[in-house]
Amino acid sequence: MSVTVVDTNVILVANGQHQDVSHECVINCVRHLQDVMRSGTLVLDDKFRILLEYQNKTQPKIGNRPGDAFVKWTLQNRCTPNRVAQVSLLQQPIQINHPFHKQQIPSGWIGSLR
Repeated sequence: MSVTVVDTNVILVANGQHQDVSHECVINCVRHLQDVMRSGTLVLDDKFRILLEYQNKTQPKIGNRPGDAFVKWTLQNRCTPNRVAQVSLLQQPIQINHPFHKQQIPSGWIGSLR
């Protein structure tokens, strides 16, 4: 069993919501989502910010696309520890150290398993 963080773009590509991707990329994203649902463990944050982002861009209640099915599965399994692991996200400044671009970004998310 693998523990996986799924970026929203993987869900959108699987749904056909990104125009500039190959058919092979769509198929790979669909397979990845299916693998997570079949035998993986998904990582979500304990405040469900990630899940809210998933829902904002999909239609899990009425959609029948692969990404919609994945979000529906996530909603159904979000409190099942062997299917969904929860992490705490801490918001803190991120420092960029690059010779041509030094700045502090106001906030970023860092996760840690509970």
